[in-house]
Amino acid sequence: MNLTDDQIDSLMELLKRIKSLNIDWSSLANQMADIHQNFQEVMANDPEARSLWDKIVGFFKQIGQIISQLLS
Repeated sequence: MNLTDDQIDSLMELLKRIKSLNIDWSSLANQMADIHQNFQEVMANDPEARSLWDKIVGFFKQIGQIISQLLS
């Protein structure tokens, strides 16, 4: 993968902005782990939620297939 100087500059600027946000990355990781755990519990215990999730995933898979077909 090759990046232009402008792309590298843009990435550097983005990283500087992210750094200036003073994000507590370990806290964010813990929150994401909690969200994941809660999501897994809902999917395991609620068939209606699982069905809805399966439909959402199927929808995005179809979109991906359509885009793939259009680009090939």
